Amino acid sequence: MRHAILQLFSGEAVKENGKISVLVQPDFDFAMELLQALGGQNPGLTIRHLFCMNNNEKLISMRKNYNLSCLQKILPICACGCDYRAWYYYDNVAARLNEFRLFPYLILTEHCALVFSADYQNAILFREEETLRMMREMFEQYLRQSDPLFERLDTVQTQLGYTETLIQHFIESNSPRYFFQRMPCFSGLLTGQMLERHLVPEMPMREQMVQAVARYAKVMQSRVLDKKTTMFFSEDGVRNFLETGRVDEYPRECYSPLDMEERVDLVRKFLALREQTNLRMMKDAEVRAKHTLNISVNAHEGYLLFQTKNERLIYLSIQEPSVLTAFYDYLESMKPEHFCTEEEMLARMDRLLDEFVSCHSDAGSI
Repeated sequence: MRHAILQLFSGEAVKENGKISVLVQPDFDFAMELLQALGGQNPGLTIRHLFCMNNNEKLISMRKNYNLSCLQKILPICACGCDYRAWYYYDNVAARLNEFRLFPYLILTEHCALVFSADYQNAILFREEETLRMMREMFEQYLRQSDPLFERLDTVQTQLGYTETLIQHFIESNSPRYFFQRMPCFSGLLTGQMLERHLVPEMPMREQMVQAVARYAKVMQSRVLDKKTTMFFSEDGVRNFLETGRVDEYPRECYSPLDMEERVDLVRKFLALREQTNLRMMKDAEVRAKHTLNISVNAHEGYLLFQTKNERLIYLSIQEPSVLTAFYDYLESMKPEHFCTEEEMLARMDRLLDEFVSCHSDAGSI
């Protein structure tokens, strides 16, 4: 059966506008890893994924852990570069996939439909167009009865609109808020002069972009960066910013790298925020992500920010309640041993800045 799945996926992925629809659980590792690989090789591929989230309220920890594990399984596909969309519905997963369900899984391509059992041992392949039409209609009906796991925001304008709305909700809520980022949120410290200098001249709606980013920075500094906010970051993220002059939140094609002096100034301004907000620098072993992964949440909503392998940025609004709760609980319960003391943070940042300034002063850059 795995050979059949391989043939279906690979045959559809290489088409110019290939589309694969799947009704499988994210813990089917063979299918998920194959979709990730094919999606990375074929950015024009569309994957529509429907799966079951656990609603077993009697086992709260199981519900939360299972649903979070589903998210962990699909994140690599989200970041691989293809057009991946996910929907979910609620059921008791253990009952939904028990041995008395004949064929709970489905894979649909342009010319084939494969239904198979939960143990992956038995399957039926359909090729007749009438049957395929029926399967497509059923899948579309399932999607209409389900909820999107994420709201995917693919343009800078929609990203800015979304983050402005989210930040406003953060301000209106009494809930603590958490920003977990490899690189600190330097975009909240950008000035209008920096934006005018570095946003590319040919960017569509450039003036509106300058105003929107400046407005976001002002709201962040005046309304969000207070004692209800905790910002987790890493030394490696600061080093990356100093070396590249790039922030994580905006696509690289939109702006030129910040000048050396601007980079040092932003890092020092960020560290000065410790007087009004909670800065937590993670210990090196705690931050291992090679690519951008930012998490911003309060108790009611939040989002993930990804950088794909081709450096495209994708904001994913977290829609599913138990996944949001899992992220929030994790960040809220982080223990002091996971991050540096303030004294250690400042000492390490001073060494990093001294090293950077010394290096570029010798080269005549600063």
